[in-house]
Amino acid sequence: MPLKNKVATVTGGNNGIGQAIVLKLARQEASIVIDYMVHPEATETLEQEVSKLGSQSIGVAADVNKCADLEKLVDACHPAPDRTQPAHTGSPDLIAVRSARYKR
Repeated sequence: MPLKNKVATVTGGNNGIGQAIVLKLARQEASIVIDYMVHPEATETLEQEVSKLGSQSIGVAADVNKCADLEKLVDACHPAPDRTQPAHTGSPDLIAVRSARYKR
């Protein structure tokens, strides 16, 4: 199912299963907000991979346990005046929650 003109937010999106979800969405032509907490360099690399697949993405460092950070994720869905961010519609059409926090 093509996802052109759809916005997807993937939490925990810069590694493992989250990264696989991002790449699958990119192949389906979605614009993607990649949430991450660590390894910004992995997010930058993933953004380049998404671009090579013909889609747009932006990485957002956000902790989904914090309301202010959740607002950052939603704000990333809005188009930037300088078009450095994906051409999003203002809110995500799809959210993939891959992040998890646990204590041992």
